[in-house]
Amino acid sequence: MKLKTERRINTRLKVTQPIVVQIDTNVKGSEFKPDLVGLLVDQSPQGCGLAMLTHPALQIGAQFKIQFNGSDVRRAQVRWRTDLDDEIMKLGNLYLDN
Repeated sequence: MKLKTERRINTRLKVTQPIVVQIDTNVKGSEFKPDLVGLLVDQSPQGCGLAMLTHPALQIGAQFKIQFNGSDVRRAQVRWRTDLDDEIMKLGNLYLDN
C-alpha cells in the first residue's frame, strides 16, 4: 500500500475550537461583503481547510475572500474540494496574499 505524499510546505494544524469563517465569493474590488459561512477545520501559514454547505461558486480554482473572527480579510483559492454528501463539502484552500 502506497502512503500519500504530503505536498504542503507547512503542516496544517487542526482547530481545537469551532471557528466560523465568512466568505465573499465576489473577488472584484476591495470591499468585503460575505455571502457564505463555513467552519475552519485546519490551518497553516499558506492555507486552510473548511467545512461548509455545498455551494456551486466554490469549485477547484475559484478565488474568494475570507475572514476569521474579525481578522484581516485574505484572498484565497480552492485547491481541492470533497463533497461529503449532497449538502456538505470540505475545501482545501491556498492563501494568495502570502
